[in-house]
Amino acid sequence: MNDLPELRRPLTKDPAVLRRLRRDVRQYAARAGLAGLPLRNLLFAVNEAVTNVVLHGGARGVLVVRADADAVHVEVIDDSGALSHRHLTRAPDPGHGPGWGLWLIRQVCDEVRLDHPGGHTRLRLLLQR
Repeated sequence: MNDLPELRRPLTKDPAVLRRLRRDVRQYAARAGLAGLPLRNLLFAVNEAVTNVVLHGGARGVLVVRADADAVHVEVIDDSGALSHRHLTRAPDPGHGPGWGLWLIRQVCDEVRLDHPGGHTRLRLLLQR
Protein backbone atom coordinates (compact mmCIF):
# COMPACT_ATOMS: atom_id res chain seq x y z
CA MET A 1 0.00 0.00 0.00
CA ASN A 2 2.51 2.60 -1.09
CA ASP A 3 -0.28 4.94 -2.21
CA LEU A 4 -1.32 5.87 1.34
CA PRO A 5 0.25 9.11 2.53
CA GLU A 6 1.83 8.94 5.97
CA LEU A 7 -0.40 9.75 8.92
CA ARG A 8 1.14 12.29 11.32
CA ARG A 9 -0.59 13.40 14.51
CA PRO A 10 0.53 15.42 17.55
CA LEU A 11 0.45 13.79 20.97
CA THR A 12 -1.05 15.73 23.86
CA LYS A 13 -2.87 15.03 27.12
CA ASP A 14 -6.18 16.16 25.61
CA PRO A 15 -8.56 13.15 25.75
CA ALA A 16 -10.43 14.33 22.64
CA VAL A 17 -7.16 14.44 20.68
CA LEU A 18 -6.28 10.94 21.86
CA ARG A 19 -9.70 9.57 20.84
CA ARG A 20 -9.32 11.07 17.35
CA LEU A 21 -5.80 9.70 17.13
CA ARG A 22 -6.98 6.14 17.89
CA ARG A 23 -9.79 6.49 15.36
CA ASP A 24 -7.42 7.83 12.70
CA VAL A 25 -4.91 5.01 13.29
CA ARG A 26 -7.68 2.39 13.06
CA GLN A 27 -8.95 3.82 9.78
CA TYR A 28 -5.45 4.18 8.32
CA ALA A 29 -4.38 0.64 9.25
CA ALA A 30 -7.62 -0.83 7.86
CA ARG A 31 -7.07 1.01 4.56
CA ALA A 32 -3.51 -0.36 4.59
CA GLY A 33 -4.91 -3.89 4.74
CA LEU A 34 -4.69 -4.80 8.42
CA ALA A 35 -7.70 -6.65 9.78
CA GLY A 36 -8.60 -8.98 12.61
CA LEU A 37 -5.95 -9.73 15.21
CA PRO A 38 -3.11 -7.79 13.52
CA LEU A 39 -5.30 -4.67 13.48
CA ARG A 40 -6.28 -5.13 17.12
CA ASN A 41 -2.62 -5.69 18.04
CA LEU A 42 -1.60 -2.50 16.27
CA LEU A 43 -4.31 -0.48 18.00
CA PHE A 44 -3.36 -1.93 21.37
CA ALA A 45 0.36 -1.21 20.85
CA VAL A 46 -0.26 2.35 19.66
CA ASN A 47 -2.61 3.04 22.56
CA GLU A 48 -0.06 1.72 25.09
CA ALA A 49 2.83 3.66 23.55
CA VAL A 50 0.86 6.91 23.35
CA THR A 51 -0.45 6.48 26.89
CA ASN A 52 3.14 6.03 28.08
CA VAL A 53 4.11 9.33 26.46
CA VAL A 54 1.18 11.13 28.08
CA LEU A 55 1.52 9.58 31.55
CA HIS A 56 5.24 8.87 31.94
CA GLY A 57 7.05 10.89 29.27
CA GLY A 58 6.94 14.51 28.27
CA ALA A 59 3.18 14.44 27.46
CA ARG A 60 4.03 15.89 24.04
CA GLY A 61 5.25 14.31 20.88
CA VAL A 62 4.26 13.02 17.47
CA LEU A 63 2.76 9.82 16.11
CA VAL A 64 3.70 8.83 12.56
CA VAL A 65 2.12 5.88 10.75
CA ARG A 66 3.01 4.68 7.28
CA ALA A 67 2.40 1.54 5.26
CA ASP A 68 4.37 -0.30 2.64
CA ALA A 69 3.73 -3.48 0.71
CA ASP A 70 4.64 -5.68 3.68
CA ALA A 71 3.82 -3.89 6.91
CA VAL A 72 2.44 -0.97 8.86
CA HIS A 73 5.16 1.10 10.53
CA VAL A 74 4.53 3.32 13.55
CA GLU A 75 6.80 5.86 15.19
CA VAL A 76 5.87 7.27 18.58
CA ILE A 77 8.14 10.22 19.26
CA ASP A 78 8.26 11.58 22.81
CA ASP A 79 9.81 14.99 23.37
CA SER A 80 11.19 13.98 26.79
CA GLY A 81 13.70 11.36 25.66
CA ALA A 82 13.10 9.52 28.95
CA LEU A 83 12.41 5.98 27.68
CA SER A 84 15.52 3.80 27.81
CA HIS A 85 16.46 0.40 26.45
CA ARG A 86 16.30 -0.86 30.04
CA HIS A 87 12.61 0.10 30.19
CA LEU A 88 11.96 -1.60 26.88
CA THR A 89 13.74 -4.88 27.57
CA ARG A 90 12.96 -5.63 31.19
CA ALA A 91 10.36 -8.21 32.11
CA PRO A 92 7.54 -6.85 34.28
CA ASP A 93 7.29 -7.92 37.90
CA PRO A 94 4.06 -9.94 38.27
CA GLY A 95 3.60 -8.56 41.80
CA HIS A 96 3.98 -4.92 40.75
CA GLY A 97 1.80 -2.97 38.31
CA PRO A 98 4.11 -0.84 36.11
CA GLY A 99 6.05 -2.17 33.16
CA TRP A 100 3.44 -4.34 31.50
CA GLY A 101 2.63 -1.97 28.62
CA LEU A 102 6.04 -2.08 26.97
CA TRP A 103 6.34 -5.82 27.57
CA LEU A 104 2.95 -6.38 25.93
CA ILE A 105 3.89 -4.12 23.01
CA ARG A 106 6.91 -6.38 22.41
CA GLN A 107 4.62 -9.42 22.45
CA VAL A 108 2.11 -8.17 19.85
CA CYS A 109 4.41 -6.37 17.40
CA ASP A 110 6.62 -8.08 14.85
CA GLU A 111 9.39 -5.60 15.56
CA VAL A 112 10.04 -2.97 18.24
CA ARG A 113 13.00 -0.58 18.14
CA LEU A 114 14.04 2.36 20.28
CA ASP A 115 16.39 5.24 19.53
CA HIS A 116 16.92 8.84 20.62
CA PRO A 117 17.29 11.19 17.65
CA GLY A 118 17.88 14.79 18.70
CA GLY A 119 17.36 13.91 22.39
CA HIS A 120 13.80 12.66 21.81
CA THR A 121 12.60 9.11 22.35
CA ARG A 122 11.47 7.33 19.19
CA LEU A 123 9.70 4.01 19.62
CA ARG A 124 9.33 2.20 16.29
CA LEU A 125 6.72 -0.50 15.92
CA LEU A 126 6.18 -2.77 12.93
CA LEU A 127 3.28 -5.10 12.23
CA GLN A 128 3.41 -7.23 9.13
CA ARG A 129 0.35 -7.74 7.00
